[in-house]
Amino acid sequence: MESEIVFWMFGAPFALAMASVILVAGVVSVGQNAHGSRAADHFVLTACCAAVLPIVACGELVTALAASSRGSGYPLDFFRIVWLIGIGVVAARLLAGSLFVQGIIMLSEQAGPDEQDLFDRAAGHVGLREAPVVVYSRHVRGPLVTGLFLPVVVLPTELRAASSSVRMAVLTHEMGHIRRGDCLSQLVLQLAGALMWWNPLYWIASREIRTAREIVCDEGVSYAGLSRREYGAVLAHYAVKGTSPLGPGLASMHMAASGTLARRFEALAAHRPDDRGSALELLPERASCRQLLAYVGFVAALLCLLQA
Repeated sequence: MESEIVFWMFGAPFALAMASVILVAGVVSVGQNAHGSRAADHFVLTACCAAVLPIVACGELVTALAASSRGSGYPLDFFRIVWLIGIGVVAARLLAGSLFVQGIIMLSEQAGPDEQDLFDRAAGHVGLREAPVVVYSRHVRGPLVTGLFLPVVVLPTELRAASSSVRMAVLTHEMGHIRRGDCLSQLVLQLAGALMWWNPLYWIASREIRTAREIVCDEGVSYAGLSRREYGAVLAHYAVKGTSPLGPGLASMHMAASGTLARRFEALAAHRPDDRGSALELLPERASCRQLLAYVGFVAALLCLLQA
């Protein structure tokens, strides 16, 4: 009986409920801050996803200890098995994407010394002390950045024939991610997604995080010598090509990933990327507060069902 009390008060159900509450708080706080910056939104939502990781891990640990103390298997075996299968699928996709990206880097071509000045100018533009490694590959559909400690910018080979202003814009965007530490936030987001894959609110927060960081880096490109219209054409070009079916891999980001482009084009056209308009725009299809309350009710009903 005591182990059951510990399980329901501090175990997996409590941890998952707390994680949902944190995500709700993050989404609502960002939504209410209608005039805040995208950079601030990105920080708040990433912090919420980071907080989910230790809470869910501790909840699972408490569950294991409570189960072992009464000498039987975990409670709610069916739901836990489904959850673990989901974690395995997400982890396998991330691992496959990571191996794919590392393979691309191994087969890539090094940039020529005549391009180093362009790389240095792009690095200085975003505030980096030195330019990261830049390589070209015919195996990527669009520019991407990967790596936590030794970041690498991977460009499609076709960019070598592009004008210097286009290459400067693409490099400025990708190096902006490095300057902001977005590879780390992407890793946190991916780890939280592996644990909270079943949670619709996680996917809402994830989309908003990705959109916010891309808009911030897009805004830096407007000072790199390329007009917004021309830069939008570059984004559209690589959006049509798509991204890898295996995903970006751990701590990796594609420049023109799907799901963010519509809001990015709106921000480029409006010249005011931080002007949010609707406070609840971050919910799918400009959803109303009733949909958010319906989601909270769904989580509460699910927990009650599991407890029964």
